[in-house]
Order: sequence, then structure tokens, then C-alpha cells
Amino acid sequence: SDHIATWYNDLAVNKTLIAGQWGHSMPAEAEDAYGDWWHYVTAFFDTHVKGVDTGMFGTDVAWVQDTDKTWHRSADWPLQGEDRDEIVFRLTDKATLDPTADDVTATFTWHACPRDEHSKGQTSKLGSTGLAVDHCAPGEPTALYFESDAFVNDTLLSGVPLLDVTLRSTSDFTHLVWVLERIDAKGEVRRENYGYLNPTYRHGIDNATPVPTDTPYTVTIDGYPQEDVIKKGERLRLTIRSHDDGRTIESFRAGTNTLVIGPDAPATFTLPVRPDDLKGVRLAMES
Repeated sequence: SDHIATWYNDLAVNKTLIAGQWGHSMPAEAEDAYGDWWHYVTAFFDTHVKGVDTGMFGTDVAWVQDTDKTWHRSADWPLQGEDRDEIVFRLTDKATLDPTADDVTATFTWHACPRDEHSKGQTSKLGSTGLAVDHCAPGEPTALYFESDAFVNDTLLSGVPLLDVTLRSTSDFTHLVWVLERIDAKGEVRRENYGYLNPTYRHGIDNATPVPTDTPYTVTIDGYPQEDVIKKGERLRLTIRSHDDGRTIESFRAGTNTLVIGPDAPATFTLPVRPDDLKGVRLAMES
């Protein structure tokens, strides 16, 4: 629901939203250091949409499908009673991710540039001639980058990462994307996770609120559930931008977005970490 087109709320009919996330192969390898829920095909079904009972299920549940197309109901989603540790990175004025940084004051600006209709990613607004308009000029920064120090131990990320930031936007209709990448000791980069938000829906899909132009506003952008081991010596890189290659998202208006960091505008990236005593725990499933 974080990047559903705005026209969805404008449809004057009863609606049912079915959102799915298709994962990896099933079953998972027994030698994996973490649970195998990421290896299921997963579908979430809304039981209430805009206050209307869809009648699909009696309770809010997650359903999973094995490779043999057998559907199961998840009895524990997430693991009941599981405690999570957290790493809370601060975004700093030096463009780093630092869990121990003091309060700093800084601003970072990037240009939100819609792509044309022939490129990957979202399409731009079209002018009366049918040509793409509102493009950024070559050389303008279109993303921000923040990197962590090398991890001193193997660390199992397990759960949903959250980016909490304060922004200023020159457009009242923009888009926000973050991308998490892992960089190994050889400099090779692997994409680990990502999050999207049309900030018009920063208070929920049923509470569309226009973005205040040139006025600070806060957002929380959640990522996808993930299970990834960050090896000792590897670093993390967080990218913040408005476009995303290879994915279709709703068109937005060109402009600039500014990340504001300060004592009254904290900027944090929270990673959930599974404690050592819970590594290898698997979901309890029932037919």
C-alpha cells in the first residue's frame, strides 16, 4: 500500500485490495542460519478496505503457498513472543550511518526527476504535445548516499527496516525511495532491501494529506521483511532518492527534496537484528 496509485482512493465504488509478495524457492535449505519464511510465496489479504468488510477472511492473517501450490495459514506471524534487537543508525552531516553519532545539523538536497515513458521506472507527466516534461538537467544530483563503517561481527538482519526522516519538498506531489545495499571487502555491491512512499499517504492510505511545500514534514518509510546476514567486514550503503530503476511507480511532479537533520529533526535508519539465541527458529505452520 505504500506505492499504490492515488486514483485508487478516488474510485467511488466498494473496493477490495489484494497485495502480494512473491519470495524465493521453497523449501529453504536446512543449513540456513535463519528462518525460512522469506522462502515462501506470501500473500496478504485485507479484510477491511476503507471501512468496508470484504468478507474474505474472519481475521487478519497471512497465507503462504508452498512450491507444490499448497496453501497454509501462518499461525505465528511474526514469531510470537520474539524479541528483536535493533541497530539505530543516525544519518550524519558527513553522509555516514553512525549508531553513536552526536546530534548534528545538516541539509542534503536531491532533485526528484520523473523519467520518460520509455525508460525503466516511473513515467513522467506528459505535456499537451505528448512529450515528457519536467526533467532534471544533466549533472544535477538525484540521490543521497550514506555508508556505515565495516561490521565487526556477522549480524543477522531479521524483520522490517524503518527510515525516519524530516524533509522539505518544493512540489506538493513527490515520491520517496530508499535502497539498502551491502558492500563486501572487495567492493562488490549487492542490493538487500528497499522502501517506497508517496508522502501524500504518510498518515495512511485512507488519510491522503498533501505534502506542504517548502515546509518540513516527517515520514516513516518501511522496507520489506528481510533475512540477511551481514558478514564481518562488510558495509551498508543507504540511498535516498525519488526514482527506482526497473519498477513502475506513480508519476510525480519534478522538484527538489531536502533531507533536514538537526536536534529537532532526527534522521534515523533502524535495522531489526535477530538475537543469537533465536537464529534458526522457523515459523510454526498449520494446514
